[in-house]
Amino acid sequence: MKRIARQGWIGSLVAIAVAYSLTATAGDFDTLRRSLVVVETDAGTGSGFVIQIGGKRYVMTNQHVVRAAKKIQLRLVDGHKLTPQALEIAAEHDAVRIAFESAGDQSRPLTLASTLPSIGNAIRIYGNSEGMGAVTELAGRILGVGPDVIEVDAEFVRGNSGSPILDQTGNVLGIATFITLNTPDTDWVLQGTRFERTRRFGIRLTDTINWTPASFDSFYQQTKLLDDTSLYLSAVFSVMSCWLDGKSQSQARRDLFAYANNDNPTVFGHLQWEKRFKDFVKAYKAYWDAAHKMTKQCMTVQSTRSTLVRQFEAMPFDPQSELQKTKWLTPTLARESANAIEVMTLLQKEVQKMTKDEGRFWGHNILGQRGYY
Repeated sequence: MKRIARQGWIGSLVAIAVAYSLTATAGDFDTLRRSLVVVETDAGTGSGFVIQIGGKRYVMTNQHVVRAAKKIQLRLVDGHKLTPQALEIAAEHDAVRIAFESAGDQSRPLTLASTLPSIGNAIRIYGNSEGMGAVTELAGRILGVGPDVIEVDAEFVRGNSGSPILDQTGNVLGIATFITLNTPDTDWVLQGTRFERTRRFGIRLTDTINWTPASFDSFYQQTKLLDDTSLYLSAVFSVMSCWLDGKSQSQARRDLFAYANNDNPTVFGHLQWEKRFKDFVKAYKAYWDAAHKMTKQCMTVQSTRSTLVRQFEAMPFDPQSELQKTKWLTPTLARESANAIEVMTLLQKEVQKMTKDEGRFWGHNILGQRGYY
């Protein structure tokens, strides 16, 4: 009993020491405030940090933080502005680094950790949690280590994308990047394990990352095209879901009608096929309204359906040609484009089946299984 008591006493000291190691460096925020960046764009907000690599200073953040953004504003916690000058994209990772200028530069660059991360090590994450413009501190541990990513239990959220993952000495291990959500109700193997809940991952920053220089405008144009295409496909799948009376019928109808009435010039504004698709959505809405005003599917509604099928079949697939002719900046963007083209190719084949099945869109499951929407 005495031995057990002694072990418990020692364990308490260890616990206290660990807790201290997680919080004792919180005072470093007075120094870190000159390293932490709030990233604000016309497409959203996120986090970043100043880092020195190869003798140069950059603001590091995730690609998706500045994706499809025309305007990018970088500010230190004290409000000091950093003016973006040049962009480099990680070829195979969700990361960018931005060279900047700053009058009377007040930034203090962080440095990459010189040692490999280990499971169980304490970490801290500082960033713009929930995109509210206020930097917060999140403490935790490393749960998993891979060649490109690390898993942590620090509970970062939206807005923390681009936050630095720091070791106990304040050096950078990686960038807080993405969260996964498993569904144990459909995968019994996960039940009762830590994997049945959300998991949080960061991209490791190593000297093996291949950085590709790019203009801000070309990055904007390419990522905007991909995002517009994704929105286009989501709207198409909503039409399919409504047509099949799927589980998401009500939500799909709301999304469709909102899209049909959306006059925002930034949505599909530069693409020729936008008007054709919006016209189709409006026609589908009219068909849906007519179908629900009648207790039976009368000839008028059937005729409307036939008209809709013809309109759908006649829709141009210009997004596909635009994707195909684009010279993509990185392999990652090229793969995203290839996935969208594959979906549109399947869509074209399924559209042809519509005319043979009296307007029933049987391709929903084939497309939906790929998870592109």
